[in-house]
Amino acid sequence: MINCNHGPKECDANRLLSCVISEVSVSQQCYVGERGQQLQRQAAQRTMTSKPNPIVEVPYLLVNDYTPSLDGNAINNVCLPHLIQKWVNLRNVY
Repeated sequence: MINCNHGPKECDANRLLSCVISEVSVSQQCYVGERGQQLQRQAAQRTMTSKPNPIVEVPYLLVNDYTPSLDGNAINNVCLPHLIQKWVNLRNVY
């Protein structure tokens, strides 16, 4: 069992991110190019129209176009940027 500094929700988010990283090959070209910008705009639009809790903050985690609560997504604002930076740094090493 893995214990996370911020509790079980952080572990859940970390596990989800690990699965995504494992399954999805991300192109650096997408990240720095127009495609990355386009995808970010699409994500913002989906965020603003999410059900049942539409919000205006980006980034925001949606699973199957659903967000369970605003509180449950607070972890994304705190941890996700750090996790993504760590992942990018690791990807650059290999």
